[in-house]
Amino acid sequence: MENNNMDFQQFCEYIRDNIRHFLPENLSIKDISIQSCTKNNGNVLTGLQISVPGSPLSPVLYLNSAYDSYRNGYSSLDTVMKNTSNLFIRELPRLGPMDFSYFNDFDSVKDSIYCKLINYDSNKELLADVPQKKLEDLAVVYYYKLPQTDVFGNVGNASITIHNSHMQTWGVSADVLHATAKENIEREPVRFKSIMEYLSHLYGMEGMEMPDFNPEEGYIPMYIASNEDMVHGAAVVLNDKWMAELNEKMDGSFLIFPSSIHEVIILKCDDTLNKAELENYKAMVCEINSNEVSAEEVLSNNVYMYDAENKQIVQAEKMLERQQDLTVDRPPIDAEQAIMQQPPRAAHRGR
Repeated sequence: MENNNMDFQQFCEYIRDNIRHFLPENLSIKDISIQSCTKNNGNVLTGLQISVPGSPLSPVLYLNSAYDSYRNGYSSLDTVMKNTSNLFIRELPRLGPMDFSYFNDFDSVKDSIYCKLINYDSNKELLADVPQKKLEDLAVVYYYKLPQTDVFGNVGNASITIHNSHMQTWGVSADVLHATAKENIEREPVRFKSIMEYLSHLYGMEGMEMPDFNPEEGYIPMYIASNEDMVHGAAVVLNDKWMAELNEKMDGSFLIFPSSIHEVIILKCDDTLNKAELENYKAMVCEINSNEVSAEEVLSNNVYMYDAENKQIVQAEKMLERQQDLTVDRPPIDAEQAIMQQPPRAAHRGR
C-alpha cells in the first residue's frame, strides 16, 4: 500500500519536483514553484505555479483538495500527478504571448469593469489595498472581466481584481470607478429563476412540467438571482434598475438571502414578518453557510431587505425597525385640526 503520511508541505514539494515527468517531453518549462494565494474570506490556497517561456501568464494549480484525497487514501500520488499535469495541459492554449499594454488605459478597459460583493470583516487584508464601498456588513469591490477562450471554444471566467495602484495608473477616482462598474452591471442580463426552475436546470430536468408556486398548496415563492455567467452574481443587488423592477414585482416585500458570493435567494414575504421569524431565517443562512457553501464563497450570515427610497439593500432587522417606527400609534387629530392642515385650494378662475 502506498505511503500517504506526507504532510502538506512535503506533498507539495514532491509534486513540484516530479511533475515534469508527467508533462509532454517537448514542452519548454521556465519555472515550477510553490505559491500560496489568499482568496476570498482570507482562505489561503497553495499550489504549483508553472510558467513557460514567452508567456506573461502563470497558472497556479491548487493542491489542497488533491492532498485531502491523497491523505484519505482516495487518490494515489501517481493519480494526483496525472490529474495535475492534465489541468496544466488544458491551460496551455491560454498561455500564448499576450499584449497587456491596453490595461494601462482606462478607456480600453472600462466596459469590462464590474462590481462584486464580499464580506467586509473577513477580507480586511484585501480591503486595505483595493478601492471599495462599504454596504452594511459587506464591501463592494471591483474587477476586470477577462474572458478567455480555449482550443475548444469554451469561455473561461478569468478576472483581475482592481487595486488602488490600477486606479492611480488610470487617473480615475473611486467614485468614477464605482459609477462605471454599476453602469456595466445594469447592462448585463440578470438570471432570475424560481427555485424549481433552477433545480430542474441543475439536474437536467428542463422541459418537465413544474408546479406553480402557490403558498396555499405549500409552495414557497422563492427565487434564485445571479448574473449571466453565475460568477460574482450576488452583485445583482447593486443593479438599481433591476432591483426597482423587482421591488414593484414583489409589491415591495421580499427578503434577500446571501446564498454565496455568486448568487442571492429572493423570498417574497408579507407585512406579518416579525423579528422571531427573521432570527429563524438568519439561523438557516448560518447553517447553510457552515455545511453547504465553501468557506471561500460565503458572503454573509445576515438577511437583507431592499430600501427602495435609498436604492440599496439593508439588513432586514433595520428595515423591520423602520417599519415599526412608522406604525407607532400617534395621537388622533380632531376634525377641526384636520381641516386646518389641508392645503388651501387654488382660486377658481373666471369667477
